[in-house]
Amino acid sequence: MARKKKEPIVIQKTELIPTTIGTINTKENGPWVVIIIIILLLVGIFFIDDITEFIKNPSLDYFTSQNTPSSDSPLTPTNPNEEPEEKIEYYELKSDLIVEKDGFQFSNFDYQENKATLAFKITRKDAEENYFVQNNYFIEIYSNSNTLLARMKIPNQTINITKSLNFNIESALKNGKPAKIAFVIKEEKDYPQVTLHQNNNNTYSMTCNIDDLKVTYYFEKQNTNYPLVAFEENIEYTSSIEDFEKIVRDYTTLEEELQNQEGIDVELTTTTNRLRYQVFVDLKVVSNQVYRQHFNKTSNYALNTEAKVISFELESSGYACE
Repeated sequence: MARKKKEPIVIQKTELIPTTIGTINTKENGPWVVIIIIILLLVGIFFIDDITEFIKNPSLDYFTSQNTPSSDSPLTPTNPNEEPEEKIEYYELKSDLIVEKDGFQFSNFDYQENKATLAFKITRKDAEENYFVQNNYFIEIYSNSNTLLARMKIPNQTINITKSLNFNIESALKNGKPAKIAFVIKEEKDYPQVTLHQNNNNTYSMTCNIDDLKVTYYFEKQNTNYPLVAFEENIEYTSSIEDFEKIVRDYTTLEEELQNQEGIDVELTTTTNRLRYQVFVDLKVVSNQVYRQHFNKTSNYALNTEAKVISFELESSGYACE
């Protein structure tokens, strides 16, 4: 078999032409390279301790821990527009306690555990006379562990010089042993919503009780709100109560004054040992003058007052609302 003839290898002697990929202008870039090297050296010198520690312990935990505030340091709110929560200032509940706050002096504290009462005196210093009319002011009762036991609202009344108050704190005693108190102002927008009973006549109601008084409030739904439109008071006294005869005379006079008043339906029943007083008030109809004159108790509220306001404030005054 004949061998295949090898072809001769031809080497081309053409001159190689260099191909330009890019150019570096050493005159312009040279100084920048030097500057960058100097900056890196300075950074290395400044963080030499951290770099050394990282070489010994190559973990990101070291650097993370350097930027994490301790539990003892104040934290910045995540939302810069959000106001920090107001710190509660507690006072030990004792008879010689004197508190100067908001232009008033609170003193003469008398806590009677067996009677479930807390009494104290308010003296106006440099505050406005109608300060408690303009503000929803509360005294809160706490346990030793700062657990809220009860909240009592200062009546919306003017104080010219001094005023003595006495609260029933039975609800506080049910929740724990009172040890501290605090003074706070609440805004109505912060009051919790309540659940109302829906009636057959397309109204809603809520009943609040304390001692011998029961008040049923009636509301109408307007969008998402439930404004007050009427209420009914029921009061019963027995002859065992002190000054029973005087109470009978006072309610007899009140019934006579309210009879035939527009928007008011009143009924008084008395016997030798019992008094029953019932009054229904239509707040849309009754005159402002008559209402201001005869309905100024803690349980009396103006037309269109929201249900959550009545519930929150009355329960803070010892009422049970449902």
